[in-house]
Amino acid sequence: MINRTTHRTQHWSVAPGSLLEPSLSNDGSLLAFATGFGIAVMPTNVAGGSHSGQNLTGINGFEFGQNTVSDHPRLAPNNTMYFATQPGRNGWQLRAYSLTTGRTRLLTDLPGKPLGLVSDPSGHYLLLRYSIGTAQSRHGRGSAVRLVRLDTTTGKITSLAAHANGTDQFVGEAVLAW
Repeated sequence: MINRTTHRTQHWSVAPGSLLEPSLSNDGSLLAFATGFGIAVMPTNVAGGSHSGQNLTGINGFEFGQNTVSDHPRLAPNNTMYFATQPGRNGWQLRAYSLTTGRTRLLTDLPGKPLGLVSDPSGHYLLLRYSIGTAQSRHGRGSAVRLVRLDTTTGKITSLAAHANGTDQFVGEAVLAW
């Protein structure tokens, strides 16, 4: 990690494949990442070097059901981490973890598979990108990618008209930003 003000760097060694989808808080004090089994949140002022997990706040995917995967963590300015859980069937849940209370709440159930999420600068809205399969697609042909805005207070979901060049429809790695 590079502090853009001081130009100091911080390094942590982790096992290969255990630092997926990193998300940094707005003030740079926290780092959230998917571990392959769950999600970890770590203060960035932890000394560099080999990371033993001693300063982590963790969310184990299995706490939401057997074979459940937790991923796509996003730290928001409202002291909340949003993330996806996938219980192994077709569909996923969007959850909110309060960094203040340590409590998790379910925001909504969605079809398909999560592809990404991002918070607006206030933490009041999220952009969600997810794929739906042939059976769930309105046209019944192949998979489709959806982009929606979620109001985290009311739970209201608004579909957004998103356009992509070509036929890929944001498949693969896409950058979501406000």
